Amino acid sequence: RPDLFGCVIDSVPQTDLIHLPDDDRGPMYEAVTTCVADNIMTDSTFVCMIPSATCLENALSSYMEEPDIQRDYAHASDYGRLIAGYTWFCMFTGKDIKDCKIGPFHYADMLDEAARLLKKPVELTQLQKDVLVESVYNAINNPFEVTPSQYSK
Repeated sequence: RPDLFGCVIDSVPQTDLIHLPDDDRGPMYEAVTTCVADNIMTDSTFVCMIPSATCLENALSSYMEEPDIQRDYAHASDYGRLIAGYTWFCMFTGKDIKDCKIGPFHYADMLDEAARLLKKPVELTQLQKDVLVESVYNAINNPFEVTPSQYSK
């Protein structure tokens, strides 16, 4: 629905959504989740809602630094897109993230640029896998609430 973007814009007190201060993702997240709760969850034409923003916010509560998850609020890093992709996969298939095999991946330039260029598989560390699984699981089970990571700093 085209009116949903306007709903988010109207809900954010900042005038420049793309250049939010690095430490202030909260207003954008709140605007997105409020808009979804008020407009998507109440509209029977939608069959599901995928908590992409929540899974990324969950991951950002972990030990990982913001550049590991997203380049800016509007653009996820490769690892952030991977987390969001698993969230989409689990929502569409009904599969539990805890039952999914995580990796190896072929174009993970956030981990190893040389491996990407050589098209060589890259394996995530166990901690990266753990954060991914936790972030997706918590987002699916609590889609409108950031769940602090047990893997925090």
